Amino acid sequence: MMNADGSNQHSILSWRGADSPNVWLPDGRIVFAHYAPGANRPRWFVVYADGSNLQSLAWLDGIATDPLDWLAKS
Repeated sequence: MMNADGSNQHSILSWRGADSPNVWLPDGRIVFAHYAPGANRPRWFVVYADGSNLQSLAWLDGIATDPLDWLAKS
């Protein structure tokens, strides 16, 4: 997270691996893909910007491309 001007940068979660935020939902949650160290495919999660209410989106696990693009195009 950070302010629009790039200041006040801080992590929401402190996991090992790489995270790829994909979309901010209207209710303030962030959908993101998490790549664990050595993983070829991500696991998907949703979390509030303050790090609360982390939930797995297990039905998306393993999808390497942005599934939200698929939903928008259908």
